[in-house]
Amino acid sequence: MNSPANPSGSYQALARRYRPRFFRDFVGLEHVARTLQNAIRQGRVGHAYLFCGPRGIGKTSMVRVFAMALNCEKGPAEEPCGECDSCTRVHRGDDIDVIEIDGASHTGVDNVRELRSNAIYSPARSRYKIYVIDEVHMLSKPAFNALLKTLEEPPEHVKFLFATTEPQKVIETIQSRCQRFDFPRISARDITETLKRICASEKIKASDKILGYIARNVRGGMRDALSILDQVIAYCGEAAEDEAVYRIMGSVPEETLRDMVEYFTQADTPSALKAIDALFNAGKDPGEVVDALSNYLRDLMVLKTCEGDSSLLVTTAEPGEAMRRQAARFPADALLYMLQILGETRSKLRFIENQQVLLEVAMVRLARWAEFESFDEILSRLSSGGNAPAAAEPHGNTAPAQREGNPNRSSHAQSSDAKAENPDRHDGVAEAAPPSRPATKAEREPTAAELSEVETTLSSDEPKFAFAETSPAETWNKAIDQMYNRRGLLAAALAHGQLISFDGENVLLGFLPEARFFMEQLQDPAKRREVELNLGEIIGRQVSLRFKEVEPAPEEEAPRRAPAERPIHKSGVPPIVKRAMEMFKGELTD
Repeated sequence: MNSPANPSGSYQALARRYRPRFFRDFVGLEHVARTLQNAIRQGRVGHAYLFCGPRGIGKTSMVRVFAMALNCEKGPAEEPCGECDSCTRVHRGDDIDVIEIDGASHTGVDNVRELRSNAIYSPARSRYKIYVIDEVHMLSKPAFNALLKTLEEPPEHVKFLFATTEPQKVIETIQSRCQRFDFPRISARDITETLKRICASEKIKASDKILGYIARNVRGGMRDALSILDQVIAYCGEAAEDEAVYRIMGSVPEETLRDMVEYFTQADTPSALKAIDALFNAGKDPGEVVDALSNYLRDLMVLKTCEGDSSLLVTTAEPGEAMRRQAARFPADALLYMLQILGETRSKLRFIENQQVLLEVAMVRLARWAEFESFDEILSRLSSGGNAPAAAEPHGNTAPAQREGNPNRSSHAQSSDAKAENPDRHDGVAEAAPPSRPATKAEREPTAAELSEVETTLSSDEPKFAFAETSPAETWNKAIDQMYNRRGLLAAALAHGQLISFDGENVLLGFLPEARFFMEQLQDPAKRREVELNLGEIIGRQVSLRFKEVEPAPEEEAPRRAPAERPIHKSGVPPIVKRAMEMFKGELTD
């Protein structure tokens, strides 16, 4: 890049001194420069152009260089000479044939009418009369409409060059009459290389770490990067210091962020609160603290989900061993949860006066990330009765007490023995096909540890009842009542079946054709095994379930409680619904 001397002798900011003067000076915008150069070489220059993109990436500079190339005394040229009177005046912004208009201060229709009346006159000394409207989206709708005719069919000597940071606010009728160029954000790597060249030209010593940090935190704006570098030089002189950059940018040092996340991994809430207090005492902006911590946790998520790929990182160019170790400690879902907390905190900061308290609340929540439960885990716990831990397996990990005899015999073997003794006992019962896959924990034979756990469960305070003291139907109804406290959905499926026979261990349920869905659900090997395990714990002995379809017999009263007649709960509300209402603070409307 060129660094022309300032004729006035006063200091000129780096952003102005190193402003591009040629197409080759633009960084990250090669595709735009090449298109404009080709249009000049081929004689296909349009009458209106719209340059769109974020602030500080070179839109206005591109407009000026393009105007220089069109009006260059040696042109139109693919590259302006930069030495002739026209190029010099356009670069300074005082050429009478290149009229620069600020869209924010010329929003009315009268300003556009004046532009239209002057556009018919030929340029004073240049090849083209060029109208440059910066932030063109600020024009009012009547002003846009007044510009339409002139924009569509301008005089041959007139060119329109528009620049905007909000193209969505430019009406479509204007956009359709322009050639639109979308300027992307400049990559951090390109900004870093440019800062290195400028530091070498200015004889400034700055580490690659500091220049990279500046480049990653200006969101793709070269002008912002040069402004920050100007401040650093003014503060530090010829040797840039790391701490100076953090102070000037108001950001949090990477080491502080690493320490704070380390407190989170150790659930060290006091240290996390002390770190926040120290940042507030140092004058750090709360929003900047949240943003910096969000970027760091986002980088941990990238390392976690992208297998250590460091090309997408924002906080640092290359993660250290400590950062990789932290990424390995957090589950991906926990990082998403923590980022969600910070996002909520960031959105609330502007609405609260005591921002430190809000940020400290966020730190406490982040330090307790290990207590996080996903919505799926909550629903699973609710459906299991709310007593099982969130990490429990969905089908339980305990087995009922075995019948007397061989304690290692499975329920399938015992049921086969019972059927062999009385072949007509369960005619028409739908038998489940033996699984061809390896047995799951719910299907295999229980281990000694599981038997011990069941014995502990059966000796708990849950109300039990003796089968001999009640009738089979009453025993069955009581068992289903308690089943609702464990697995409400499975209990509801059981309640749709008619109790045909029950001897305390072997249950035969009949399902009407309209209840076939519930029978098919219970015939699933895993679900049936889960029901048998829970019923076994409730009744205190092993239970074997069988199912079959039955025809409706309204003249015979079935020996079970019909689903419509069976009270769901003493309060009229199923336990699972009550737990959901308590958890989400809801009301039952129907």
